[in-house]
Amino acid sequence: MSNTLYPGGDNPFTPNLGLALWDMSFQMAQNMETIDAAIGAGSSSVKINGSAISNPNFNSTIPAAPANATNVIWQVSGPNVSAYIPSGSLFPVLNSLNIGKFISNGIFNECFLGNLTGSIVSVSEQINYRQFTLTASMSIGEVSQLVTTASVIVGATHSFAIYTASGNLLIDSGPFDSTDGTGNVRTNSFSQVVLNPGVYLFAWTASDAAVQLRVFTVQGFPNLITKNATMQNIIGIASNVRNGTHAMPATLGTFTFAGLQTVPICIWQF
Repeated sequence: MSNTLYPGGDNPFTPNLGLALWDMSFQMAQNMETIDAAIGAGSSSVKINGSAISNPNFNSTIPAAPANATNVIWQVSGPNVSAYIPSGSLFPVLNSLNIGKFISNGIFNECFLGNLTGSIVSVSEQINYRQFTLTASMSIGEVSQLVTTASVIVGATHSFAIYTASGNLLIDSGPFDSTDGTGNVRTNSFSQVVLNPGVYLFAWTASDAAVQLRVFTVQGFPNLITKNATMQNIIGIASNVRNGTHAMPATLGTFTFAGLQTVPICIWQF
C-alpha cells in the first residue's frame, strides 16, 4: 500500500477512482488501492474467438483486414463507443483499368443491340432519362460513344449523365462534339465516381436534334413498367436543361412520363 495515501494525511483518496481511505482498516484500505490501481491502469480482458485478450486496444487499422475485406471503424463520444463499416466497402468495386464496364443504362453484357443509328432527342437540349438498377459496384472515370451522322451546327454538343433515382447528379460525361463526322469512337474522362449497387437514372441530351449516334431502342413496354404511366420517374423527360457551358444540371427537376425512347449507346468504364 502506498505510504502517500495511507496512513499519511488526514483524508487520503486513491489517485484514479478517488476512493476515500479514511476510517477503515489497514487491510480494507489496501484492497481499495489494489482495485483503484487495476481499474485505473485499464486492466481488463475480453475473449476473441474463445481466447482471452488482456487490455485490448480496439482500433481501426491493426491488424489489417485481409484482401477483399475491410476493417471496422471505431468511434468514441464520451463513454459511448460504437463501430461502423464504410458503406462503399460493403460492395467491393468490380472493375479496374480496361476490365469491366456497363452500357448506357446498366447493361453489363452485349446482347443483340443491332446496328442501329438514330437521333437521341426530339427537341434541342431536352433531357431524356431512363431508370436502371446497378447490381455491382463500379468505379466510373470515362465514357465512350460514337457519332454516326454529324451535326452541321457549329458548336453542337451532346452529353450523357448518371443521376440518383431522385434526380441528383452523380456523373456528367462532359459535352461530346456533335459535329464529329470521322466515324471514330470518342472518349471523355472525368474524376472517378464509385457507384454502389442501387437504382439510378441514365440521362442524355443534345443541342441539335439532328445529330445521330449509335443507339438501341428500348421501348420495354412503357405502360407496363410505369403502371400505365403513373410512375413518372421510370422513363421520360426532365424539366431542367444544360447550362451555357453544356454542363448537365445538378438536378433533373420535374419528371414527365414519355414512353417512346431511342437510347444512345455509351460505354461507362474505369
